[in-house]
Amino acid sequence: MYYGQELIYRCDLGHTKDSTPQGANEFHRRCKTDGSFADIENAGFSFIPCHPISPGNAPTVANADMTEYAGNSVQTLPVQVFYPNGVEYRCKPGYTSNGMSSGSTKITARVNSIGNFAPALPSGCQRVLYYIRGRVKNARNGGSLSGVKVTVQGTSISATSSFGFFTLRNIPPGTVKLVYTKSSMITTEKQLTVNGNVNSGGDGDVNMSPEMSTDQWRAVVKWNSHPRDLDTYTTFASGTPACWYNKRKAAVGMTAQLEVDKTSGYGPETMFIRGVGNCRASRSTCTIQFWVKDYGRNGNMKQKGVDVTVYNGNRVAGTFKIGDCASSVTEGGNKWRVFDIDGRTNRVSWTCAQGAPTMLLHNNSTSQTEPIKSAVQKPGLRIRSLSNNFP
Repeated sequence: MYYGQELIYRCDLGHTKDSTPQGANEFHRRCKTDGSFADIENAGFSFIPCHPISPGNAPTVANADMTEYAGNSVQTLPVQVFYPNGVEYRCKPGYTSNGMSSGSTKITARVNSIGNFAPALPSGCQRVLYYIRGRVKNARNGGSLSGVKVTVQGTSISATSSFGFFTLRNIPPGTVKLVYTKSSMITTEKQLTVNGNVNSGGDGDVNMSPEMSTDQWRAVVKWNSHPRDLDTYTTFASGTPACWYNKRKAAVGMTAQLEVDKTSGYGPETMFIRGVGNCRASRSTCTIQFWVKDYGRNGNMKQKGVDVTVYNGNRVAGTFKIGDCASSVTEGGNKWRVFDIDGRTNRVSWTCAQGAPTMLLHNNSTSQTEPIKSAVQKPGLRIRSLSNNFP
């Protein structure tokens, strides 16, 4: 360099004289008469003229917390960020970067050379939403029900079943109540805890009963794929119960009819009772008992899950889960006494939710006299061997 010459400097990529993305990135120095260089322009920056670009403070990402900057934990906010450092955010529980349960809960980006974040930061984490798929069946005949409106109570979320199937979308996690409605059918409600997508064959499935007169009852059993074959029994004071091998039983002015008999899991298995309230005998004679048995005697009904819904007139009279009724499950887990109805008053007189029954009004043991199911009586069942003491 010689006197009279001038040097032009340009800041490195990602730097300007004032740290702003739009700031000048060039400065000059002259050679003076004494052979020294003139001071750097803009004395406010002393001898350091170029500075990393900063877009300002790290932005707020909704439903997320900023956890790291430049590899260090963030303790206080706000944090001014500079090129080329990185930032990290963590979505709050129940949120992901894209609202999908499989989405990432970590968001990272770096300040690039023009003062932007790469990749661009989202405005916020999205709440995880799920879908509920289910199937609606007619409890009277086991057929699929179309035209059922399924609504998430307290929201505008709804769907209408087609060929029995429906899908509810954008369901937030937590406990929701589904309401199933259709003209001439009893409105049914079901409470679900949603922590993932629910598919058909799961908790969204329901069986709906047609409306009835006040002296009519319908008990509907629903279970999972195993045990394969559950049977319902309605017993009166004496004689053979209404069940798979004796589908109709009439006594003391009342009649029980097995409407649907399922042998391959899920159900519904349905028992219809009419004339309740017409009995004029003693309490023990007029009491109707409802049971569920595992024909295969697997002993695991409690572990696998069985639900019973009871309808009366135009209402749901009760819902029972075997897991809540352990004390009324006997015979090694193969027999469940669910509820009793007083045939004189047309009211439920005992349920398994009240604990173990205090007395057994009927002798309904069928361990020695119950016939063996045939393939004709129970389609899909293959009998591999027989013995005199077959239970």
